[in-house]
Amino acid sequence: MGGLLSRDGGGGGGGTFQLRSFKADGSARSMPADAIPMPPADELEMLFETFLENLNLPEEKKEVMKKFPDARKWDIVQQQMNEQREDEETAETEIHTDLDELKDSPNKELLQSLSVSLRSKPIHWINKFVELGGINALWEYQRDITPTQR
Repeated sequence: MGGLLSRDGGGGGGGTFQLRSFKADGSARSMPADAIPMPPADELEMLFETFLENLNLPEEKKEVMKKFPDARKWDIVQQQMNEQREDEETAETEIHTDLDELKDSPNKELLQSLSVSLRSKPIHWINKFVELGGINALWEYQRDITPTQR
């Protein structure tokens, strides 16, 4: 049985990674990230680089992390894959709830929460927010409020 590590998800460097295992008959099955053996060094570096990009860290901190041993990098990548899979399952629901509240009954706490989320959530969350119309909803809210409400 052969395997291929593939990225699922949208553009922007985000997405989850899964091992696609191919049986002799050509059928495929997905394995959870924690069941994946460590890939070759060049592939591990690509995965770890994607992880670092998603963190939005300063370059000096990225450089320190790039010096980690491969086993530690692989542990970090696997942890990130598992967390990302869980995060993506809840992100869409959370975003829909926030956007519904923004449209129906916007309030200062919601706007502050969205402000924090847009500055601190992973790239895949922000991409999903944009994809689900979050920027448009914020723009419409801004456009619809009167000057006395600002």
